[in-house]
Amino acid sequence: MREVTPVKRVLILDDDPVVLRTLVDYLASPRVHLLLCSEIEAAECVLDRQSFDVLICDLEVSRLGGLEGFRLVRHALAHFPDLEVIVFSGKLDDEVRRLGRSLGATELLEKPAEMHRLRELLGGEVRSSQEGRPGRRVRGEVTRVERLEELLGNRSISALLQPIVRLDKTQESGGLYVEGLARGPLGSPLRNPELLLAYASKKDLLFETELQCISAVLGESRHLSGLRKLFINVHPRSLSAPGFASVLENLVRQNGYENSDVVLELTEQQSILNATAFAATLDDFRMRGFGLALDDYGSGFANLHLVQQLRPDYLKIDGFFCRGIENDENKRTIVEATVAMAHRLGISTIMECVETAAALEVLRDLGARFAQGYFFSEPIGGRELAAAFRPRLPELRDEQARSPSPSSTVVTPWTAGDIEHELSNLLTAIALTAAQGLKRLDTGDPLRKDLEAILSASEQAISLKWPEVGTLD
Repeated sequence: MREVTPVKRVLILDDDPVVLRTLVDYLASPRVHLLLCSEIEAAECVLDRQSFDVLICDLEVSRLGGLEGFRLVRHALAHFPDLEVIVFSGKLDDEVRRLGRSLGATELLEKPAEMHRLRELLGGEVRSSQEGRPGRRVRGEVTRVERLEELLGNRSISALLQPIVRLDKTQESGGLYVEGLARGPLGSPLRNPELLLAYASKKDLLFETELQCISAVLGESRHLSGLRKLFINVHPRSLSAPGFASVLENLVRQNGYENSDVVLELTEQQSILNATAFAATLDDFRMRGFGLALDDYGSGFANLHLVQQLRPDYLKIDGFFCRGIENDENKRTIVEATVAMAHRLGISTIMECVETAAALEVLRDLGARFAQGYFFSEPIGGRELAAAFRPRLPELRDEQARSPSPSSTVVTPWTAGDIEHELSNLLTAIALTAAQGLKRLDTGDPLRKDLEAILSASEQAISLKWPEVGTLD
């Protein structure tokens, strides 16, 4: 039997787009999958969340100059000792080579003279000039992580919705509970919201990114009727940012909701460095009417200390404790104790990752008030959810009686309200961008006058009232 050569997953960091295109062409191979990053922040986030065999790293990777790439080299070698790290740079002198070897780099190659050696290290063969045009060669997988500013400028963040089902007889009359899940562009590693927000945090663009995520969730949820509570994931750093509460209120109002319709679901609890001070921040959101939920309870930093300090309205129990709960006495004991504690504190519990009827029955017996997971519905679009989702009654025990996934999306006519909503979101983005720009400009900068005019015009446009003109096909 012919031995199959394993695919090598290769992460490349280089801020020059011409170099990246050249490397893709030169290293293209069916047995090599390339992931391209032009910023060190993106490369760090991807490296921490995906598995790679080889890292190819330039050293001068920003307009500031210097040897910033060694930061990624040091991080990679400290946390991923089996990773093959190749420095590929035009700034290799004796001192830089000594530094690279002291860090443990596998190879230090000079750009562009040693490109042939780079291909050899990936298991390929050096090509001659007669091998044919590059475009005719068979490639492996090539993926690019776009710059965050590019993604935000294109407003390419979207959202999906997943229902949260109440486990009692009032579930159908009590309105729909839904979690909104932001997503980056299709086909991009930044489709993963965890990666997207980690990248935004490293770039100090968390505020802008979070607002686009929230705007996408609010817009997608407008397709639903009878919505009782909308859960929106929010990073604690965003909640603490000056002006975030007011901007959030404006977004909620523009999308036709009240603050009391929204539950802010706290993620990334490890970023809460001072729980006492952060609790004071949350009091402002409570006074404005927002609900609060603590995500992933029982995992990592979502612990008893935060429950005591933050006093959430909802406690979302980490899905680890649901998987196989029907056959695991320890998990049943932990969930039962958590539910009992939460109920005594006046906190509603939501069990995440419910995937089987057997698990659902156990959770109902243990007293969990809400459940969420693929047993009810995968995350889907608002129109799909409105057309297809019917909450499953808890007493159903047939695991095979799953609600069928919709085979097609039901398209409803656009109303004037839909158009007003989309334009309001666009105008809000323009106003926020102008406001952020004004903060960064000096008082005497000539651009301030233009930005002030843009901000004023967008705010006036947002305040306009639209006439009702029926539906638009």
